[in-house]
Amino acid sequence: MRRLPQVAPLRPDESNVLTVANPSKAKGTAFERAVATYFVEHGWPDVDRAPLRGNLDRGDLVGIPGWVLELKAHKSIDLGGYMAEVAVERVNAGVEWGAAIVKRRGKSIGDAYVVMDLSQFVELLPAMLVQRAQTNSPSIPELSA
Repeated sequence: MRRLPQVAPLRPDESNVLTVANPSKAKGTAFERAVATYFVEHGWPDVDRAPLRGNLDRGDLVGIPGWVLELKAHKSIDLGGYMAEVAVERVNAGVEWGAAIVKRRGKSIGDAYVVMDLSQFVELLPAMLVQRAQTNSPSIPELSA
């Protein structure tokens, strides 16, 4: 009969926390959690990390209807690659909007970059302005030189 390997007991300085063997994956997971928490703290209570779906990926966060959000916490930034991934995920999810949220090294979560195609941004602006007008929000301030 085959014997199972014995697992050493925890040392007093160790915890029962599950660790991820891949440090890059651990950083990405931590960034996803932090961004989801940021959304929740800023009025989006349904945002959470998305379940893994393999080659049918639909982005890294769920809870914002009509959107795919791909989160990246890489040392080197590859905007073209990120946006290609967002395009595939938009098709997989069947949604209109998509963006990549890219971690800025040495900055807070709120300082992350949000990257989307200019064509989508131009389509999104009118809807934002209509909503602003309907809610009697102040107009967009002019930038001073």
